[in-house]
Amino acid sequence: MDWKKTLDLSHLRSWGSAAYVHNISHKYRKLGPGGKKSIFIRYPNHLKEYVFIEEKSNGNVIEIMSSDAKFLEKDFSF
Repeated sequence: MDWKKTLDLSHLRSWGSAAYVHNISHKYRKLGPGGKKSIFIRYPNHLKEYVFIEEKSNGNVIEIMSSDAKFLEKDFSF
């Protein structure tokens, strides 16, 4: 066995960083809106996704799980 493999840590992100989460439920799919700005809060236990919080227009906050997000590494919202 080759024990000198390097770990791929490119999927790790900073907690609290902002991201645009792609909305796949929109009827226009790729031609729809690019995404909503959300805040990364944690990793789920069993999936290769990220968990974000997003504020709705009525002031409620919801959790969103997605693997399709563009992170803004230098933009910390909290």
